[in-house]
Amino acid sequence: MRKIVLAMTTLLCVMLIGCETGERNQESGDAVVTEEGASGEVSIEPAVSEDLVSVEEFKEYYQMGDDVPEDYIEAFIQHRQLTKDSLGEQNYDAMVKEMYGRGLTFGPKITDLIAGEAVQLSEEDDFSDVAYIVMQKGIYEDGTDICTPQNVVLEVDNQKVYVTEKNVTEDYTTEENVRDISEEEITECLQKLRSMISDEWNSHHTTESRTYSWRLSIVKEDGSQICYQGEGPDEVFHPGLEQWCQDYLEADTETAEQGEEVSYYGTWKVLDYQPAEVSALSQEEMDAFRGYILTYGPDGVFQNDHNMNIANLEYNAEGYTEETLVQDYRVNLGEWWNGVSEVSCVSITSEEPFFGQQFFDVNDDVIWIYYEGVFFLARRAEE
Repeated sequence: MRKIVLAMTTLLCVMLIGCETGERNQESGDAVVTEEGASGEVSIEPAVSEDLVSVEEFKEYYQMGDDVPEDYIEAFIQHRQLTKDSLGEQNYDAMVKEMYGRGLTFGPKITDLIAGEAVQLSEEDDFSDVAYIVMQKGIYEDGTDICTPQNVVLEVDNQKVYVTEKNVTEDYTTEENVRDISEEEITECLQKLRSMISDEWNSHHTTESRTYSWRLSIVKEDGSQICYQGEGPDEVFHPGLEQWCQDYLEADTETAEQGEEVSYYGTWKVLDYQPAEVSALSQEEMDAFRGYILTYGPDGVFQNDHNMNIANLEYNAEGYTEETLVQDYRVNLGEWWNGVSEVSCVSITSEEPFFGQQFFDVNDDVIWIYYEGVFFLARRAEE
């Protein structure tokens, strides 16, 4: 499976911004609370425009030419909230040139959202004044400090969800993976979250060999926030939180919009097969799968009418072209492509591998099931 991995060695330091004075009980999972208590009325105000350095002052200080447009420099100053006194802290001229060269745009960043004072969840809090929900999760590589981030922002007022692997200091709204979320979904989302974290917030486990870190921030309209965080191995990720994220924050755009109309939902019959260069199946085993019936749906997967009973069923998809399929699977499916330029590789999360766990969604009538080095062609069966 082709994966795009963005390695970041300093993600944790950035992710913990906003809870500087707060303390948490790792065993009880209490919300981060500051010494000021739980008034919920404290917010961090950005510097007013009169306090910021002007474009002319910025260029004069660094003796800059005209290689970066002034409107871009002005946006950079606003983005970094730079005052004249702060110019000596870093080489901001080199920074703005590098950002302009990369085509980086400025806009809302996650560090802005989670910069407010941390407050405690009260018994009366119904989350009616929530402005944002921010979920940050980082996956470590082999117990190292190299981390692949996933940041999710739910904008309550705008009814949008942004899912991004970008740095938390970059504009998250430029991310393509965005979906709309209805008012009904938001209401349900907040109700379930409120119930989950108030009734019983399970213990966080920190291990020396970390495999993930996470932080959940509920940001109020006044800028204050309720914050939970933890780290540990995958098997003890907060029970219920992962499913809640998938239901409301991390839902695949196409699946969320299509619902029951997902193209591969339905019943499929295996008709043919082609082995790759290396296959673990014998000729007899490959022949035995002819006529196999598989059914995919939002709530279950069936194999010859047998329910596979997959807990927390989830379909994950990524695109493949004929060229990338040959590169990764060492197989030339020839006429099977039949004018198709790209297919979607769909994988189902399961503790035990099974026939049909991975398949390629070709069109409304054809899928290719991949199993033990063999591609099986299946067509949609009559209902």
